[in-house]
Amino acid sequence: MNDSIMTMETGFGIIDWIPLLITMVPFVLVIWFMITFINLQKERNKILRKISDKLDK
Repeated sequence: MNDSIMTMETGFGIIDWIPLLITMVPFVLVIWFMITFINLQKERNKILRKISDKLDK
C-alpha cells in the first residue's frame, strides 16, 4: 500500500507542472518568433542594400 501512495504523490507532482508548462509555451513561442522575424528582416535589409548599391552605380 505504501508503494501506491508514493506513486500517486509522484503523479500529482508531475500534474502540478502542467499549468506552468502551458503558460510558458506561448512565451517561448513568441520569443522564438520575434528572434526569427528580426533575423529575417536583417537578411532582407542586406539584400535590399546590395540591390540599392547596384542601382546607384
